Amino acid sequence: LVLCIIDSLLNFYFQYGNHSQEWIEKLFMQLFKLDNIDSDKKCEILTKKKLPTPKTEKRLDIVILGSPNAGKSVLLNTLVQEKLAATTRKRHTTRSEILGVFNHRNVQLAFFDTPGFIRSADATKQDVKALRDLALSATHKADVVLLVVDATLDCGRMRYQETFAEMVQIALDNAKTELILVLNKVDLVFPKSDLLDTTFKLGSLINGVKLGPDGAPDAKLDTTTFMVSAQLDDGVTDLKNYLIAISKNKPW
Repeated sequence: LVLCIIDSLLNFYFQYGNHSQEWIEKLFMQLFKLDNIDSDKKCEILTKKKLPTPKTEKRLDIVILGSPNAGKSVLLNTLVQEKLAATTRKRHTTRSEILGVFNHRNVQLAFFDTPGFIRSADATKQDVKALRDLALSATHKADVVLLVVDATLDCGRMRYQETFAEMVQIALDNAKTELILVLNKVDLVFPKSDLLDTTFKLGSLINGVKLGPDGAPDAKLDTTTFMVSAQLDDGVTDLKNYLIAISKNKPW
């Protein structure tokens, strides 16, 4: 029983703490009454206990991309469980990329929130063009791009589809791992069956950008998709768990 307790303590502190070998040795000295034993004997006893190897660090760099008022900043705040980004109904509240970090054991998720995406045809004013360029530059960091859309909007409009197609192309060009579609504000959609229709239409648009007109026969609705309400923290945990699962071996 005592050895089981010791083993649990060692595994806990090596996995979650930053305790030194000296601290571990002192623990053994006290538990096994080794203070009066010569150094060679101490070393022999200590080395019999195989200490667990610290886990490899993992990280995933995630860029949140979406049109103004899609709920990107609320999603970021919910993902990292802190209020990092301003959240209002006013367009272009986020005027620079924001880094939010969520740590879970040996995994770090680094989130980059970006200004609301503006299609190239609308980025005529200098300040709007600067915001668009900022969103574009942030995607170069991405292992994953979260393409966030407002599920309450009509995705059949031509202007909507043109903007969405531009975002998809940018995401496909830069995401090193994958593009993830996130339907936000699903709590405001009625009937809920409309969400399936929206998912089908947006998935088809993604395939159209990815494969082009000649690739239609090979199209599959295989884009990873999450339906969430960032405001109500509904479905966000599932998204976060997926991101943790696909994180890469790389230092924090």
